[in-house]
Amino acid sequence: MLTSEPVAATLAAAGSYDAREGYSQLRPRLRELCATLTSRHGEQLTLHYGLAMLATLIADHEKRWHTSALEAQLEPCFIDSFHRILTAVARGGAQSLRLDTDAFAKELAICLYRLIPAGAQLVDPGAAFPRGLLVRRPTRQTLAATRYLLLNARGFTPFALFHTSLFQRHWFTAAGWEFTFHCLPAVFRSFPRLKGLLAISWFCDPALREISPELHFVQDIPRRWGAVFLDVGPEPGADSDALLLSRHRRQLFEAGRYVPQKYAFVVSRHAILSREGLARR
Repeated sequence: MLTSEPVAATLAAAGSYDAREGYSQLRPRLRELCATLTSRHGEQLTLHYGLAMLATLIADHEKRWHTSALEAQLEPCFIDSFHRILTAVARGGAQSLRLDTDAFAKELAICLYRLIPAGAQLVDPGAAFPRGLLVRRPTRQTLAATRYLLLNARGFTPFALFHTSLFQRHWFTAAGWEFTFHCLPAVFRSFPRLKGLLAISWFCDPALREISPELHFVQDIPRRWGAVFLDVGPEPGADSDALLLSRHRRQLFEAGRYVPQKYAFVVSRHAILSREGLARR
């Protein structure tokens, strides 16, 4: 299999990455690769092929890191993720790491230095603030967010975007989120073109302060770093992660006492770097 489908050639193709777009650009090529390899070699060998891709990139880390232009502060974050990934490789992987899954695309993007593992969140530097959020539901919140984007962030693109990975769930604590935000200054220095950071999720919903008070840090920490919050709209009902990850929230939903709602927060590069300066004093 490795003779007919060299890993190096496959990784070279993955190297044609548009830095102006997010990690999801990898997914169409990975789906196509998965279908091709599965038809030729079967599911198990295809799974192992994906693991070989990750292991090959990790083996070359020391050589590739010096040309990455990423700040040294971020390297331990990558090494932590590499240890986790290599543990999965040693165990032979799982169906959650099939080539055509979002989880594999995230792991590959980490190994390509396109997603930055920063504690509780993965940071994608290839995003933009979706202006549709500001015009679809005009409110005082959207007016405040528009003002913030124009005056503080000084534009809508390019932005970094938070992604959550189940493989990083052990970081999803108050300490993990503190660590995430303390990594952000290094992210902005590594990508000086970025104007700010955006996060969109059900766990940014202010209603969770009463429903799931243990998640208060998800809102408290970004606000402390200067973030502005914005109501985005309802989550997809019974399929929401808010319900899948909590029996208590599901019971409230079924009783008609809670509907998952998506909120966004945005924080400017200037706010993050200014906060870092205050923390050092």
